[in-house]
Amino acid sequence: MTLKNISSIFSHDSKSGKNREQPPEPVTETGFEDNYVDLKFDENHAMRIRMGNAQDQGARPYQEDSFGYSNITNGDIVSSRGITAVLSDGMGGLSNGKAVSEYVVSNAISLTSELTPSANMGMQLANIILAINKTISEKFADGARSTAGATAIVIHIYKNKLSWACVGDSRLYVIRNNGIYQINEDHDYMNTMLRGVLKDENTIEDARTDPQKASLTAFVGKEELSLVDYSKHEFDIIPGDTFMLCSDGVYNAVSSEHLKDIILSAAPQKAVEMIADAVLRASLPGQDNLTAMLIHCGRIN
Repeated sequence: MTLKNISSIFSHDSKSGKNREQPPEPVTETGFEDNYVDLKFDENHAMRIRMGNAQDQGARPYQEDSFGYSNITNGDIVSSRGITAVLSDGMGGLSNGKAVSEYVVSNAISLTSELTPSANMGMQLANIILAINKTISEKFADGARSTAGATAIVIHIYKNKLSWACVGDSRLYVIRNNGIYQINEDHDYMNTMLRGVLKDENTIEDARTDPQKASLTAFVGKEELSLVDYSKHEFDIIPGDTFMLCSDGVYNAVSSEHLKDIILSAAPQKAVEMIADAVLRASLPGQDNLTAMLIHCGRIN
């Protein structure tokens, strides 16, 4: 497992950027029938994959979210290797947030080209996150204290299956049969406290009102990263499923039901643009960076 050179990545000025900033080589589409790729998973069946992405820096002075897709322009490559999508939210309270998130995305996409389909894909994705974390934490170690960090959500679609791994509080949703469901769990102190409720260590009200409830308990850059969630089994994709990856700047501003309604009302690219607009219209004080990615899976035969 070979990671890209880290030195050039961190010479980047993380405070540059404008509203609607896009990472290098963004993937966009302009309509439901305009941009798509067909993923063949056997001789007689295929899925038509349509994607959309949108990003805004909100009320923050610069953008620290990053995202990207693997090669989605060649149907033969997609059918043989699958599709990878990655989202990473650089932590504003630590240094080099944008540079770290870019490094996470770039290396995760690169390393998924080495996946072995016969082995547990979710575990392989988790190992990719751990390898990236080792490099980041070693470069920015200050004793036991982390000085750089980012979330990571990595998904890989191979044939008609989806695998994932994550760390932090960026989310993966599936929109299916008129419902929206969060697949992964937020790695934050509130969830730690909620687990304490089951042990009578604290109350739900304690968890809801704790001033540290949004603090991350796991993230890329944490020297002792013991918590990386991943899919133990591949997720069966049903035609019509839409998957959304998003940073907390999205779901903290717009309810899951509203997100679902938007996603079901439009093509992926139009929908993510509507989501970004809905977040900005909510006008939360100090609105965080926001990034959303949509992947719609439709059957074509």
